[in-house]
Amino acid sequence: MNPENQKLRHTSTTRGEVESTQEQGVRTESSREFATPEELLAFDRRQTPVPGELRRRVEDSVRDDSTEAPKPWWKRLF
Repeated sequence: MNPENQKLRHTSTTRGEVESTQEQGVRTESSREFATPEELLAFDRRQTPVPGELRRRVEDSVRDDSTEAPKPWWKRLF
């Protein structure tokens, strides 16, 4: 296997580039290579804003997890 083909790549094009290249029939893209999937996810996390409603729901869920866990069924039984 060729190690170059195993690298992860992120390709992005702006809407203006897509519209102009459709007219010209030529497509220009910028690409970025990542050594690991974690690097790709970190890059994507920095580029993608979290919707407000989702952020609120996650914060509520994390806050609820900080409470004491219920007793297991076998401890409640005995």
